[in-house]
Amino acid sequence: ANSFNNMTEKLVYEMTEHMRAENAALESEAKFRAISSSAQEAIIMVDNGEDISYWNESAEKMFGYSQEEAIGEKLHTLIIPDRFREEHLHGFKRFRESGKGAIIGKIIEVEAVNKKGIEFSIELSLSAVKLKERWNAIGIVRDITERKGMQDDLRNAHAHNEQLISSIQSILIY
Repeated sequence: ANSFNNMTEKLVYEMTEHMRAENAALESEAKFRAISSSAQEAIIMVDNGEDISYWNESAEKMFGYSQEEAIGEKLHTLIIPDRFREEHLHGFKRFRESGKGAIIGKIIEVEAVNKKGIEFSIELSLSAVKLKERWNAIGIVRDITERKGMQDDLRNAHAHNEQLISSIQSILIY
């Protein structure tokens, strides 16, 4: 009877620990989902096969694809403009094997395409994470179309001012 009680206590202890671990994992997932759903930036996760495995609400708004439409699809077919697809696939092949790549751990400006086929400028921060012994990519994406437009406006205004200054100087010289 004593041996049976010890086995029962051990089993109850193991089950309790397992339930604690499961609850901690669920709580962690709930926190992640709360954070990612409130983020202004698109958060996209791509698995080792280049299939989209996570797509938050901001990604839905930014690219026009619902979660149901995006999950399981190849990233390059949804949001990468045709002219960059070959380069992306080449880089992803290297990433899949090593978790490394020219843009991992950096913030870059690139072009993306939405569901309507319209290209726009994005800022991309890309990270590598190993899950179940396979490399996955997590991208945080910000639409910078407005910022790029303002930069273009400033460049044009500066060029216009340079022309005015040059014209005024040529008038004053003569």
